[in-house]
Amino acid sequence: RCGGYTEDLSSGRDKSVSTQTPGSQPSDSVSTENEDETAPRLSETHRSRPMVTLKVRHIPPMYTQDMLLEDWPNNGTYNLLYLPLSCRGVCNLTYAFLNFVSEEHAADFRAAWHGQRLPRFDSRKRLNVSYADLQGLDEIVSGLKKQASRRMKGRN
Repeated sequence: RCGGYTEDLSSGRDKSVSTQTPGSQPSDSVSTENEDETAPRLSETHRSRPMVTLKVRHIPPMYTQDMLLEDWPNNGTYNLLYLPLSCRGVCNLTYAFLNFVSEEHAADFRAAWHGQRLPRFDSRKRLNVSYADLQGLDEIVSGLKKQASRRMKGRN
């Protein structure tokens, strides 16, 4: 995992991660996955906070950030779409994270897209949409900073 690409949803600038809330400035974010492929197994800590961050698996590798933005119009329902790219930046790593502004929007997205296929490119695998281990922008930003720090230490 070398990096990612997302479009800054508020200004059109390219960044490794972008977020947007209506009327706010973007901030960096990333999240980790829930290992359960069918349904989240959430600890008591997870249950005590809003569940607004989803991980979408099995995205066809040639999908781009722009394609996802077209297929998943924001309409103010999410403030983060993170699509990590391979080291060479040629294709995505087949998963993405979305952080929603409410639990209802996250649940609606999961209900609409879990088990579906994206409309572009042929893919045998259906999307797997589950709750991420890290929830909310604050935890995601912290996770991204830790991940970047580990990558920088590994280069020395």
